[in-house]
Amino acid sequence: MKPLLSLLVLLISFAATTQTTEINSTEYGFSLSVPSWMTLATADNPWEVDFPPLKNTTDKISIKGFHKKEFQKLQSISAQLKKGNKFEGKTIVSIEKLEGYLPFGETYKVVSKVKDERFLDLLTFVDTSTGHLLIDFASSNEAYELNVVKFRSVISDLKIN
Repeated sequence: MKPLLSLLVLLISFAATTQTTEINSTEYGFSLSVPSWMTLATADNPWEVDFPPLKNTTDKISIKGFHKKEFQKLQSISAQLKKGNKFEGKTIVSIEKLEGYLPFGETYKVVSKVKDERFLDLLTFVDTSTGHLLIDFASSNEAYELNVVKFRSVISDLKIN
């Protein structure tokens, strides 16, 4: 009886740690399962999901939805992605298009800096049936290698309608 009870406790604790939070937007045509180890920081457009803090920084995934009629606004963001320009208050040091990085959209790796601190963003532009998405994986230089693997795992669950 005791081994059975231990197994039951183990299964219950496993179920509790594997629960997810769903982001579902019919307005912008996507859904995403957020694992329980991440924090849903903002539950509306833009949706923001935080990674656990690492080395005094918190990396995040931000998903910004645009309506089809706002396509020019999204094109404007894309056109600003040039070396020397500013993106979210940071100066772009380099930008590289990553062909086939994700199974959807166009992804760019953007290295930027503020003063002497470097940041890495993976920006993915995605078309859906009802809109457009700008997905931004924003990371500190120190945490990038660890969290980029987690980012790909999480974002692979993105369902595009």
